[in-house]
Amino acid sequence: MSGLNIFHIRMRKKILEFARLNPGFLFLAAYGIFSAFYKTAGSFATDEAIYGQVARESLLSHSFLILHWQGLLWFEKPPLFIWLTALAFKLFGFSEAAARVFPGLFSLASTAILYFLARDIFKSKMAGFFSGFIFLTIPLIHLYSRSAMMDIPVGTFDILTVWGIWKIFHGETKWWLTVGLSLGLSVMTKSVVGFLPLALFPLMSIVLKKYNIYEERYFWKGLGVFFLISLPWHAYMTWRYGQTFWDIYLGFHVFSRFFRPILPHPWQNNSPWAYFTLLEERSGLWIWVFLILTSALLGIFFISIRNKKFNPENVISQEFISWAKENKKGWFFLYGWLLIVFLPFLLAETKLPNYMVLVYYPLSILTGGFLAYLFKRSKPISLFLLAAGSLLNFLPELRLRTSDFGEAHIFFPESLIHFLHFGNLGSEAALAAEIAALLVFFRHYRSRKNYLKNAALAAIIGMNLLVPFSPLRNEFIKKLAGDINGYTQNRPIVLYIIAQSDYYAFNCVSPFYLPPGSRVKNVNEQSAEIIPKQSADRNSFCFFEKNFLGKNIAEQSLKRYQYGALVGCRAKNF
Repeated sequence: MSGLNIFHIRMRKKILEFARLNPGFLFLAAYGIFSAFYKTAGSFATDEAIYGQVARESLLSHSFLILHWQGLLWFEKPPLFIWLTALAFKLFGFSEAAARVFPGLFSLASTAILYFLARDIFKSKMAGFFSGFIFLTIPLIHLYSRSAMMDIPVGTFDILTVWGIWKIFHGETKWWLTVGLSLGLSVMTKSVVGFLPLALFPLMSIVLKKYNIYEERYFWKGLGVFFLISLPWHAYMTWRYGQTFWDIYLGFHVFSRFFRPILPHPWQNNSPWAYFTLLEERSGLWIWVFLILTSALLGIFFISIRNKKFNPENVISQEFISWAKENKKGWFFLYGWLLIVFLPFLLAETKLPNYMVLVYYPLSILTGGFLAYLFKRSKPISLFLLAAGSLLNFLPELRLRTSDFGEAHIFFPESLIHFLHFGNLGSEAALAAEIAALLVFFRHYRSRKNYLKNAALAAIIGMNLLVPFSPLRNEFIKKLAGDINGYTQNRPIVLYIIAQSDYYAFNCVSPFYLPPGSRVKNVNEQSAEIIPKQSADRNSFCFFEKNFLGKNIAEQSLKRYQYGALVGCRAKNF
């Protein structure tokens, strides 16, 4: 038997053995694949379309070091994610689904790393399973796992860095190489965001009183790996464009975003409470579990230490306090990580919902470790509350808060509505029946202990599963571009947009759907010169939003829409 065959046999045995010992991991992998890739086609959102267009132009022009958007130099982000998107386009063609291939793969990688890191911290496969499951069923994570955005990829590299830091402080110094690799890839994905996990090094050095970890030979090798990955492109751009590159790359897109609002249409008015509202509304059940956990650790835990006679009976047991003490290094590590990725974005003046993606990595492990404790100890009241809380997803108010976000429905309520034809009253009646069944289980808890755990686990998992659907965001822009392509037989055109400010997505989204080489510009009404319908040259068009439609424009329109009209035109003074 050849050496290669022996290697394949051994690898197959190891994989089968791993699968036998880690069924929870297999469930996460199967659900993660379904969640990330089912029905991923649909219109792009704003930033997705920009990244997709940059990758499209990069592939068509074979310019991979110097990036362009609509023919103009694009210094906004590093190129790694653009390269991966271009690779997906090369393999699968230009489409939304192709652009979302790598974010989906990174979502799976994030889930796997969460599983192993949680298992390392809490010494529990159940903690690993819950951490991965929570991550996959958070509505905000679900959205960005299915979006051609950089947040999940950079989160994957950051959590790999964090895992490496945990390993290094536990004596496995070879992980410096992994830290150097992941840090370099993270910086090449989203610049300075990749450096955030490094704040864990001084924090853990002080807590664990380990100051000599930087003297290891693997530290210098890891540093070399980091520079090998991140330095060449940055050095090349500095050589080509000098200060201009850095003024835009860091000056505007990092420092300006931090110190002042820069978006023309600020999200939530850049309110300091915006992220707290987002976490409450777009985290599903899990934010409440996390709040309970925080209260338990920071409240009852410290009161119990100060007052030995304090016994919060039926709320939290001395056993939990002992468990929390045993895992205090893990808790401190995770809370430190949570603050490191939350505070900079909280303090920044420019706020965006995707900035909160990184917060959910430590949040998932914290909550997953807590749930694993409850199941290991079979705490009846806690299991009941978690199961009952999951069943509340039957209620239309909670269900809509997930589906209205644009990406998913909760599986069982939607199944009842669509397949069993239940209305809201029927789903609430089913909720009452489920809660009644749980109460019966708890009534006979002592004699049916395993039944209780299985029922609670089924309720928690089943009632938090998200089923993707494909939202038609900016579908009208896609349709308009398709009509223009029909007029021009896919020749490059210039499209001028005359619209109110809330139509700003036009110049971001439409270039991807127009023929290569096309340009989209926002102009005002006075800048447009209408070309009569019979003499339109089909190389230049204007889209007039309905509030700007006059009688003359309507008469000369090539096509009317609910939102406005398309006319042949040229722009003045350009």
